Amino acid sequence: MFAVFNLKYVSGASGSNGTVHAVMSALKVSFTINPLLILPVLIIIAMIVFKIPAIPGLVVSILLGVLCAMTVQGQDIALIGNVLENGFVADTGNKMLDELLTRGGLQGMMWTISLILCSLTFGGIMYSAGMLGAIANAILKAARGTGSLILATMLTALAINVICGEQYLSILITGKMYKDEYRKRGLAPQNLSRALEDCGTVTSPLIPWTTCAVAMSTYMGVATTAYLPFCFFNLINPFVGILFGFTGWTIKKIDEVDPADIVES
Repeated sequence: MFAVFNLKYVSGASGSNGTVHAVMSALKVSFTINPLLILPVLIIIAMIVFKIPAIPGLVVSILLGVLCAMTVQGQDIALIGNVLENGFVADTGNKMLDELLTRGGLQGMMWTISLILCSLTFGGIMYSAGMLGAIANAILKAARGTGSLILATMLTALAINVICGEQYLSILITGKMYKDEYRKRGLAPQNLSRALEDCGTVTSPLIPWTTCAVAMSTYMGVATTAYLPFCFFNLINPFVGILFGFTGWTIKKIDEVDPADIVES
């Protein structure tokens, strides 16, 4: 689908093509484009593959960025420190590129961080007060089959995303609400995990007030409603998960799974 949309940017679409070339030229003039800059990306991918914990991964990625800025771009440490705190201000002469690159920094993310704290607090209150448990019990009365259970799981994760505005709450709270029911029905916990990801994770960037969408729109400078129509994976994946639930494709029973692969939370 992206390949089809990209056809309008190939040679022959002079307006779009000219814009792309202008941005590329501004990047070449303002920054040093060097193959060494791909190393931090490759190292971070390797850390993900080898399941390095999040905090060390973030620290290493920051240090790699600082190192590249000093060695490849020739920036001094004082300027880099200011960028880390207050964000980067681009002055390339290309208005669109400047708007794209001027952002970031610890202070620039404080609004997003405060929203995360509020979301976590609100979700914690709802869970501790038993409100979410009561909702789950009512939903389970109608979820008689495997397909309807997976559908209920996904709709609950989506609802928590909408109400609490926090992706991690939609995963953690929904998982706690339904994990015992999956076990009672003899379903492997991998089915619950996939249902949470199929809806709880992928729908978060589509809801403008979630912390995930706020972070993405802040980073890119693009409104959620503007990029939403192009999130093909996020829009289609929940329906694929529901299809698998009702057809039984790829749905595993707990006795079909190696006990070593089951991790209790």
